[in-house]
Amino acid sequence: MAFLMGLASIDIPQMRTLVTDLVNARYHVEVNRKAIANQLLTVQVSGEPLLRLFTVEGWLDEQVPGIRRRLALAEGIEAQSPGAGTVIQIDEALVSTATVAEARADARRAAELIAAYGTGQLQYDDLAASALPAELLTLLAENSLDPYFADELARSTNAEAVAALVKTTSEFRVHVFESSQTDLTVSEVDEQYDALLWGLGESLGLATRGTGELALPSSWGRDWVATMTDLPQSDLALAASRTAALSLVMSRGTWSPDLVMDTADALYGVELAYGPDAWAGLTMAAIVAPGGYVYTDPLAGVLAAASIYPEVTQELFDDSHVTSVTIDGQVISLTGFLEYSLRRDWPSDKGAALSAALSSATTPYVGGSTISNVIAADAAAVYETMTAEYEAATAEAKADDHGWFSTLGHLLLDVLGFIPFLGEPADGANAAWYTAEGNYTDAALSSAGMVVGVGWAAVGGKWVRRANSAEELLEIERRFGNLAVDAVGAETTAARVATGRPTGGVFASPARQFIQLANGLTHVTRFAPRQMSSLRNSQTTIAELLNDPALFARRGEAQWTREELQTLAQTDVSALTAGQKGVLTDIADALPPPRIGDAVQKVLTPTQVQYILNPAHAGDRLKGLDISGSVTRLEDAASLGSPATLHGALRLDYVRSPFSPRDSSVYVMRARLNADADVSRFSQMGGRSGTGGTDGWSPPYTGNGFLKSDDLIPEYRTSASIATEGAEVWEILQDGTQVLAAVRDSTGWVSVS
Repeated sequence: MAFLMGLASIDIPQMRTLVTDLVNARYHVEVNRKAIANQLLTVQVSGEPLLRLFTVEGWLDEQVPGIRRRLALAEGIEAQSPGAGTVIQIDEALVSTATVAEARADARRAAELIAAYGTGQLQYDDLAASALPAELLTLLAENSLDPYFADELARSTNAEAVAALVKTTSEFRVHVFESSQTDLTVSEVDEQYDALLWGLGESLGLATRGTGELALPSSWGRDWVATMTDLPQSDLALAASRTAALSLVMSRGTWSPDLVMDTADALYGVELAYGPDAWAGLTMAAIVAPGGYVYTDPLAGVLAAASIYPEVTQELFDDSHVTSVTIDGQVISLTGFLEYSLRRDWPSDKGAALSAALSSATTPYVGGSTISNVIAADAAAVYETMTAEYEAATAEAKADDHGWFSTLGHLLLDVLGFIPFLGEPADGANAAWYTAEGNYTDAALSSAGMVVGVGWAAVGGKWVRRANSAEELLEIERRFGNLAVDAVGAETTAARVATGRPTGGVFASPARQFIQLANGLTHVTRFAPRQMSSLRNSQTTIAELLNDPALFARRGEAQWTREELQTLAQTDVSALTAGQKGVLTDIADALPPPRIGDAVQKVLTPTQVQYILNPAHAGDRLKGLDISGSVTRLEDAASLGSPATLHGALRLDYVRSPFSPRDSSVYVMRARLNADADVSRFSQMGGRSGTGGTDGWSPPYTGNGFLKSDDLIPEYRTSASIATEGAEVWEILQDGTQVLAAVRDSTGWVSVS
């Protein structure tokens, strides 16, 4: 983190690690101080020198809120220009200086206003000067990117209250439009309405991404999804409008990828269960969005939220990934979303959110899954089929009839305009099509590779939010084209993209590295340190699970603290009660194990490194291609940046271990799984028995799914080799430096020159 003239440069992955380290340090200082004080007390020795540790604890308490707030602001900016591993520049003047208590008090007041306005306690006559209470708008505008405000707001309100607020605001917007007896103009209402949606989306979205003590209980997300998908036939209109209102909120801000995925799956399940009439209730109780358009498509808003995360959109559009949801007691199998979404009508945004989502899924992001190529190929097949259908339809229509097939064609070409290898011809065809219809602004946008839609534009290969019209998109393109690209680091570049929120610009730099290989080729890294993120690691899920009393109640256990989980996870399985075993098993199952395509890391033994880097003969080369066994999720290993931290966190001190915490370096392999992994544990804890099992393994192996350290890192096993094409071997040095050593290509391992 660097500061210059009121600006701060934030390395987001490093900042996340810093937050985690400071929170852990604060916890350990207090725990160790108390433990030492108790020991001194038993031998009647004064603990007065320990009082100095209170100063350390106080300093940490003072520092963590400011660092969390800077991280939240940087993430909010980065979300407008999605991409793995970025350095963001923020304006220090925007960082809240309120105390944590003040921020939480403001959030509780905001929740009171949300409840009051949503239940109609504030009448139209009370709103002569503003469409919404000025106090609520001010609270949201000043605090929506404050993690402490966001956390308290999420805990103090609920999905139904938020939906009621949006519904009331929608009704007031209609009232102003239809009435001449108000001092407000429609544009003034729209401005405040949009500010409300962004304030809610940014703050609640931030809350869903909270970690540590700011992690919401898992029940919060379940309640949110349930509120969006509960469609009782007795009051279908009210239920559907509630769904649409919450979707509008989710289309703003940056939400937890898990919540976005769960919501998208659930809404898709609703549409499969109820068919075209899924949102029929919105014709009777429509939600009117800012700008006056009738918002009848909840799935569009959730796709807008998903578009920030390539891993989410790839899972949505990957037909090989099959899951299910239960809708109204019926189990719905979810597959075929790609073709479904391309054939589906998108009435609210003309396909803009779908365009963004499909672009996100098919763009080959550095470090991303190769499933993007599969999705692009599948989309191409749908494109060919639908093009043939379109040509058949146009042959039967008049040349000047721009009916349903014209709209379909525009959407299809807009969406496919960003798919690699299809984009250029699709954009050209669409530009010519728009021009033929006299729509020259849209033609210019299509030629520039941009999609007209609410809140989205593609600029310089990235998606930028907060553009609401064709003219605004063109202005962003002009600004981007006129700005110079400046060097940020040895391997990175950055460009300023004007977006208007919240600091007027984004400074983003890709974290990929370009490495010369021994075979003369240049390799673009996939798993460089700054391409690794610990944001959505297992610790986030563990914190959520520990906040869920039901998890413990069903096993007859009192709710555990994190330190109690740490103790029990390091206790011999034979000494655990049935209830304790059950909770540990439930937590391990809920994480869950990595699946095909997920990124993992494995520490390599010196012998394995020799097979890869210096094979003596063909047999060694083959052994270098067969690397399996214990692995960790890549995001769980992101913060382990030295031989000593790896040794302690992963317990590399097993019998006859070749590792030492004093090693000058350690080699790790990073790759994507080509087969599902299993939780590594004894059969009595739910693991495999017999061949391939771990029964009988000795300490420090725990057999309960966790490594035996306070870090609570889950341990997994895979019987399939992870040395697949695209895998990388990195050497981690004592000072934290990480150097690429080898890359697996189609022929085998290639060393770095």
